[in-house]
Amino acid sequence: VPAIAVDSSDNIHVVWYGGGWDAYPSRHNIKYLKRSSTGWLPRESISDINEINRFPSIAVDSSDDIHVTWHGMGWDIAMLD
Repeated sequence: VPAIAVDSSDNIHVVWYGGGWDAYPSRHNIKYLKRSSTGWLPRESISDINEINRFPSIAVDSSDDIHVTWHGMGWDIAMLD
């Protein structure tokens, strides 16, 4: 299930978990997408590690910093620019 947040510039930020990408295709890891006024930016792997990471949530703070948390091993908090 994806989680979505919108910043003060109306950019859309989406995180989700899934397998089949990058270095560890057999593991569930966290992915991130941003849509700005020019379109979707490339997908980013937040937790491409050899552990299972699932159930992300996302928030935008008053400075438009993006915060992502999830359940899993190897990582606990990521901050995206």
